[in-house]
Amino acid sequence: YEVPDGAAVAINSRTGEILAFAEHSTRSPGRHVALATEPPAASIFKVITAAALLELAGLEPDLETCYHGGASRITEALLTPNAQRDRRCATLSVALGRSINVIFARLADQHLTGAQIDQMARAFGFGADVDFDLPLDPSRIEIPGERLERARTAAGFWHSHISPLH
Repeated sequence: YEVPDGAAVAINSRTGEILAFAEHSTRSPGRHVALATEPPAASIFKVITAAALLELAGLEPDLETCYHGGASRITEALLTPNAQRDRRCATLSVALGRSINVIFARLADQHLTGAQIDQMARAFGFGADVDFDLPLDPSRIEIPGERLERARTAAGFWHSHISPLH
């Protein structure tokens, strides 16, 4: 597919030790794409939202949420349960495994404040320096005050950037 940029990082999951990283950029040869905080966190951010829902909001992993839409975009109408249209259902655990955007957006809208999302993102290292031999900018998060954008952020749409090394 002629990928313009790519990176892979191997870590020891028990210690966090970086074992190896490889990177490639045809757009900017020599650029350290594994260290760049340009890529969006995207669905990785659902892990942070799930942790906030479990730890800060007290939800259970087997909480079932019924939904419709939201595969590629989140609208304000999708944040409100709709008994006539919400025909598909999944638990929070399944939603994380299948990366079901609308469930994360809806649950975050209903159960989390922007401050709680930010708190959990910081607990996962957003905004913090990463101890590494090469210069590495901290991963970035912006929690919008506006309801829809905050819910989109919780689902991994926009407003968060993470380096492959992070």
